[in-house]
Amino acid sequence: MTRHLLFITACTLSFAGTYAQNVTDSLEAVQKLIDVKKYESAYNILQHTDPGNKNAEVVCVKNELLLKYFVTSIMHQMFALKDLEPSEDVMDYRGQSISASMHMFDAPTIFGALLETDSTNCRLHKGLAAYYYEVLTKYGGRWLKPDEELQQEIMKHCDAAAQLGCAEENSYFASGMVRLMRAEYNNAVPDLKKALALNPDKPETQYNLAYGYMYLDSTQQAIDHAKKALELYEKPAPKADAARMIGQLYSELNDHSHEIEYLEKSDEIEPENFYTQKALLFAYIVAGKSKKAKAMREQLYTIGKTNPSVHQALMDIYHGTDQLKDLAGYYEGMIKEETDSLTLGTIYYYSAQIYIDENNEKAIDYFNKARTYLAAALDPKNPVFNTIDQVLEKLKTQP
Repeated sequence: MTRHLLFITACTLSFAGTYAQNVTDSLEAVQKLIDVKKYESAYNILQHTDPGNKNAEVVCVKNELLLKYFVTSIMHQMFALKDLEPSEDVMDYRGQSISASMHMFDAPTIFGALLETDSTNCRLHKGLAAYYYEVLTKYGGRWLKPDEELQQEIMKHCDAAAQLGCAEENSYFASGMVRLMRAEYNNAVPDLKKALALNPDKPETQYNLAYGYMYLDSTQQAIDHAKKALELYEKPAPKADAARMIGQLYSELNDHSHEIEYLEKSDEIEPENFYTQKALLFAYIVAGKSKKAKAMREQLYTIGKTNPSVHQALMDIYHGTDQLKDLAGYYEGMIKEETDSLTLGTIYYYSAQIYIDENNEKAIDYFNKARTYLAAALDPKNPVFNTIDQVLEKLKTQP
């Protein structure tokens, strides 16, 4: 009997050792295939090695492979991979219609089952956090779980990975970003600082750390990180966004010279950005640069003559700088020049608002003219007509 037990034990140990060696060999083979962009072949080896998703190490590699290299994803529950040529990139195919096998990978269920029996497996926590963060950023508001639940899962598993000692830059970045989304700035900043310590050259971390400091009223620290983001970003849109943030942060310090410098830099990097131009117009007016203010107002008006967002921005800026009379005068000049019904109706509509309380008789006249011109250009059911009627009714009852 004793001999039989010893024999069985020896066989069991031998089998376990063989399995462990097979897993190691498989993972080495998988990495070699990933290195040469043979992602589908790499996944097939992983699936053959652990078809039932019982091995935590293999499951984590599957998860990383699918998240990073998928070409098609259905709700991040089914994934398609493709073997690429050396000159090809995943992004060449992502979102394209291709013929490929789909791999079912229900990460929450798979990771959940493994964590039930191995709750202190740090890599499992880190992998599940990465999965949920990808889902949140790709499907926010449109996934199988609400965003609030996704955020809670990300923070829970990122924190567990940190406590268990395997958190990496991406873990701290994900938890920091989620806490920014939740306006938990006091908790977001420390997480992002940890991410930054591990990778100081990631512009997104620098930018979002600046964002966090901005809401903690640590303006100079926000400026320092935003400047670093500006330096690190390569693509025009985020680079211009960082420059615009710096300008707006200098505005908080009433440093209008540096505010204008960085807003102009943003406008140079990405010309005709509506948000940059709004900020520049406001800055020019505050700084008393009337010539530049008039030129920027002309740019905004030209690109958005009939755009309510542009006119509302002009109203807000000139009201905020106590310069509404200047805008009224500008609109009066445009009324004499324009001939298009929609443009004239739009100008009369916003001009009328300026005259409310200052000159109600003129406001009433201009609202009526706005309705006449807009009626020639818009659907009669457009809500603007109801708004005009309500305002006119109120104005007519005032003394």
